[in-house]
Amino acid sequence: MRRIPVALVALLVTLFLGGCAYYNTFYMARKAWDKAMEERARNPLQGASAAELAQYEQCMRACTNLLTKFPDSKYVDEAVLLIGRCQLGKGDYEGAVTQFQLLCDSLPQSRFVPDALTGQAQALTRLRRFADAESTLNQVLARFPDYAGKDQALITLGDGFRQQKRSREALETYTRLIRECPASEERYRSQTYRGEAYFQLEEWDSARTEFSQVALDAPREEDRFAARLKVGEALERARRFEEAITYYRQQQIDVRAQPKDLQQMRDPDLQLRIAGCEALRGQVDRAVDQYTTIKEAHPNDRFGSVAAYQLGYIQEVNREDFDQARKFYDAVNTMPRSEFTDVAKERNSGLARAAEYKKMMADSKSHFDGRAETAFLLAELYCFDMKKLDRALVEYLGVERAYSFTRFGPKAAFAAGWVLAKMKRPAAADSAYARVAARYSSTAFGLAAQDTLQRHFGAAADSVLAAGGRDTTNIPCPKPPEAIADSIAQAARADSLRRKTVADSIRLIAYSDSLRREALKRAEAMRADSVTRATAASRGISRPMVPAGSSVPSIQAAEMDSVPPVTADTSAVRRGGPPGSAPPPGSTPPDTSAAPKGSPPPGSAPASPAAPPAAPPTVPPPAGAAPGGPAPPDSLPHMPGAPAEPDTGGAAPPGNR
Repeated sequence: MRRIPVALVALLVTLFLGGCAYYNTFYMARKAWDKAMEERARNPLQGASAAELAQYEQCMRACTNLLTKFPDSKYVDEAVLLIGRCQLGKGDYEGAVTQFQLLCDSLPQSRFVPDALTGQAQALTRLRRFADAESTLNQVLARFPDYAGKDQALITLGDGFRQQKRSREALETYTRLIRECPASEERYRSQTYRGEAYFQLEEWDSARTEFSQVALDAPREEDRFAARLKVGEALERARRFEEAITYYRQQQIDVRAQPKDLQQMRDPDLQLRIAGCEALRGQVDRAVDQYTTIKEAHPNDRFGSVAAYQLGYIQEVNREDFDQARKFYDAVNTMPRSEFTDVAKERNSGLARAAEYKKMMADSKSHFDGRAETAFLLAELYCFDMKKLDRALVEYLGVERAYSFTRFGPKAAFAAGWVLAKMKRPAAADSAYARVAARYSSTAFGLAAQDTLQRHFGAAADSVLAAGGRDTTNIPCPKPPEAIADSIAQAARADSLRRKTVADSIRLIAYSDSLRREALKRAEAMRADSVTRATAASRGISRPMVPAGSSVPSIQAAEMDSVPPVTADTSAVRRGGPPGSAPPPGSTPPDTSAAPKGSPPPGSAPASPAAPPAAPPTVPPPAGAAPGGPAPPDSLPHMPGAPAEPDTGGAAPPGNR
């Protein structure tokens, strides 16, 4: 018998054990993924449960182990795909996009590329990057026409359209899925989403037909019951309230034949819907009785909370009893939480503000502009907080009628047009905009109304504007006499304030000018003193030290005392030369004995007057001074445009008296 070499046996054992190892690793990953999908099937319309998340984590660990230890395994591409799907299931959408792109880039020939692209588009849709998701899915449908997961690609594409409110495109995509993938497990979901698309398009009959089919095809009883409720809702939206009540009562009969636990969950829901239909068709008292019965029968669950909210809503909207409405809304906050708990708080707060606004409007002491603002805020409260467009429209029109002379008149008139447009009454909205443009053409709201009509009608907008000028709907009331008196009082007060401001400004200018004149005088005195000192210095005279506070005569006497006596030297005159010079040789001194005292010597020319003293040194004017006089110091304030006033000779400036 021929023996197998030991080396070959060792190689085969290694390959076998290695193959078993990486297969076992992938098997564990795949098993964890399947369990996660089982958990998902139990809650298809809810988020991932804790058990589902745990299976995702286990699957990712196994796949990562495979990629780390066996990078050359044939399961590498599927392991990368599973990691991306687990990230998608966990809600890590950015990580999923990166992981799916890694598979497409590193293994472009893999058979899992279309799955990776579809998963990437699902993650992009969750991230609301709809354009990228749509481009990716169109690539999948074009490159892989025989792709086994086409139904997943189509339903993902339809979901993106539905979330963008592109209802018609969503409807076409779901219809394509049903047509091209008739055996798909997504058929039920696509039918449900088709019904939702019909709801968005307000095609109530088509929606009712679609959900009736879903109620037959849905795989679970709870899904079938939800579809039947949507059928009744479609009848309500079509305002076929009697048919809806009949349909809900038939459903009550069916529910009461079901197990008790299902009865306790479904029958109160149907009762609430029947009561709502009664209220909508005008049978308010009957609706109140039914809601009261539900509230008393279910004080400790969400059905009682919903009934309490509806009772408050009826008291607020139908009966306008705000005090009773607030009591019911307060009761909602003390009951188990429901979908109306937060809404009840908001409406309660809105009613409190509405009561406050009405009290402020009734206060006769408030200013007309303040009353108009309060009335406008009340209309805004009805419109945006309470979502009561009918009541808001009435309030807006009331503000225009009563306060058209304030800044809130045109604003309220424009808001009325906007509300009519939101109520899907386009003709009435255009008429309202035309009235605003004609009545308040010079305001910002009149211009906005003109722009709106230009967009709607183009060249025909002029005829619509002309019709608006002739429209007598909601003619504003005349301005009341007290408002006129109030306006006059305000104008008089504003005029007095203006006059006081002007007077204060003139007084400030005069005061500043007097300060400037005083500064000029001081500068002139300083300059004169410097000239005097310079003259005295040129004559060898020094200014004596005079104690502070001495009077002007004493200062002048001190200055005169400090000047030394001047002795006239007449020798030069007698000798005919400068003082101290000798007479010229051969000259005879003139005889002055007979000349009267003070007269010139005989035969001499008349003596010329004494030459003036040498001019004092010139003191340069300060920098920036105008020629011919000193300028005020730089530190003095300068008043541009201040009128020049004549010098008052040292009079005190205004304001210093």
